[in-house]
Amino acid sequence: MQTTPPDFDYGENRRAHSRHKVLRSAAVVFNDRNSVVTGNVRNLCEAGAKFVVSFPVDLPQHVYLRFAADEEWKARLAWQKGGVEFGLQFIERRMVGQGLKP
Repeated sequence: MQTTPPDFDYGENRRAHSRHKVLRSAAVVFNDRNSVVTGNVRNLCEAGAKFVVSFPVDLPQHVYLRFAADEEWKARLAWQKGGVEFGLQFIERRMVGQGLKP
Protein backbone atom coordinates (compact mmCIF):
# COMPACT_ATOMS: atom_id res chain seq x y z
CA MET A 1 0.00 0.00 0.00
CA GLN A 2 1.40 3.37 -1.04
CA THR A 3 0.89 6.37 1.19
CA THR A 4 1.34 10.04 0.51
CA PRO A 5 4.16 11.75 2.39
CA PRO A 6 2.83 14.21 5.00
CA ASP A 7 4.58 17.18 3.38
CA PHE A 8 3.09 16.55 -0.07
CA ASP A 9 1.00 19.51 -1.26
CA TYR A 10 -1.84 18.86 -3.67
CA GLY A 11 -2.91 22.50 -3.67
CA GLU A 12 -1.86 25.76 -5.19
CA ASN A 13 1.60 25.95 -3.64
CA ARG A 14 3.21 24.13 -6.57
CA ARG A 15 4.13 27.50 -8.09
CA ALA A 16 7.70 28.71 -8.36
CA HIS A 17 6.64 32.24 -7.27
CA SER A 18 4.27 33.20 -4.49
CA ARG A 19 1.03 34.90 -5.54
CA HIS A 20 -0.45 38.05 -4.08
CA LYS A 21 -4.18 38.69 -4.04
CA VAL A 22 -4.98 41.99 -5.72
CA LEU A 23 -7.91 43.76 -7.31
CA ARG A 24 -6.47 45.85 -10.10
CA SER A 25 -8.18 47.06 -13.28
CA ALA A 26 -6.50 45.86 -16.43
CA ALA A 27 -7.10 45.15 -20.10
CA VAL A 28 -6.05 42.35 -22.41
CA VAL A 29 -5.04 43.57 -25.86
CA PHE A 30 -4.77 41.28 -28.91
CA ASN A 31 -5.57 40.95 -32.62
CA ASP A 32 -2.79 43.34 -33.68
CA ARG A 33 -3.99 45.74 -30.97
CA ASN A 34 -7.45 45.98 -32.57
CA SER A 35 -9.24 44.07 -29.77
CA VAL A 36 -9.40 45.00 -26.09
CA VAL A 37 -11.12 43.18 -23.23
CA THR A 38 -11.31 44.93 -19.86
CA GLY A 39 -11.40 43.12 -16.54
CA ASN A 40 -9.56 42.75 -13.25
CA VAL A 41 -6.36 41.10 -12.14
CA ARG A 42 -7.17 39.04 -9.03
CA ASN A 43 -3.82 37.31 -8.35
CA LEU A 44 -0.38 38.54 -9.29
CA CYS A 45 3.18 37.28 -9.04
CA GLU A 46 6.38 38.00 -10.92
CA ALA A 47 5.66 35.17 -13.36
CA GLY A 48 2.03 35.86 -14.20
CA ALA A 49 -1.48 36.92 -13.29
CA LYS A 50 -5.06 35.72 -12.99
CA PHE A 51 -7.26 37.89 -15.21
CA VAL A 52 -11.06 37.84 -14.69
CA VAL A 53 -13.79 39.26 -16.92
CA SER A 54 -17.55 39.58 -16.36
CA PHE A 55 -18.64 37.85 -19.59
CA PRO A 56 -17.23 34.84 -21.49
CA VAL A 57 -14.62 35.65 -24.15
CA ASP A 58 -12.20 33.70 -26.32
CA LEU A 59 -8.61 34.84 -25.93
CA PRO A 60 -5.79 33.87 -28.29
CA GLN A 61 -2.64 32.10 -27.11
CA HIS A 62 -0.59 35.34 -26.96
CA VAL A 63 -1.89 38.65 -25.59
CA TYR A 64 -0.73 41.84 -23.90
CA LEU A 65 -1.90 42.54 -20.35
CA ARG A 66 -2.08 46.30 -19.88
CA PHE A 67 -2.17 47.62 -16.32
CA ALA A 68 -1.91 51.32 -17.10
CA ALA A 69 -1.51 53.55 -20.11
CA ASP A 70 2.26 53.19 -19.86
CA GLU A 71 2.80 49.59 -18.72
CA GLU A 72 1.97 46.24 -20.28
CA TRP A 73 3.18 42.66 -20.26
CA LYS A 74 3.42 40.33 -23.23
CA ALA A 75 1.83 37.13 -21.96
CA ARG A 76 0.94 33.57 -22.89
CA LEU A 77 -2.43 32.04 -22.06
CA ALA A 78 -1.60 29.28 -19.57
CA TRP A 79 -5.13 28.20 -18.60
CA GLN A 80 -8.76 29.32 -18.65
CA LYS A 81 -11.99 28.50 -16.82
CA GLY A 82 -15.35 29.05 -18.47
CA GLY A 83 -14.10 31.87 -20.65
CA VAL A 84 -14.16 34.28 -17.68
CA GLU A 85 -10.99 33.38 -15.73
CA PHE A 86 -7.57 33.27 -17.37
CA GLY A 87 -4.09 32.40 -16.18
CA LEU A 88 -1.51 34.53 -17.99
CA GLN A 89 2.20 33.71 -17.93
CA PHE A 90 4.35 36.78 -18.42
CA ILE A 91 6.88 36.74 -21.25
CA GLU A 92 8.16 40.31 -21.37
CA ARG A 93 7.41 43.68 -19.77
CA ARG A 94 7.06 46.65 -22.10
CA MET A 95 6.65 50.35 -21.45
CA VAL A 96 4.82 52.70 -23.83
CA GLY A 97 7.21 54.10 -26.40
CA GLN A 98 9.53 51.09 -26.08
CA GLY A 99 8.44 48.85 -28.91
CA LEU A 100 4.83 48.05 -28.14
CA LYS A 101 4.22 46.42 -31.51
CA PRO A 102 4.66 42.64 -31.43
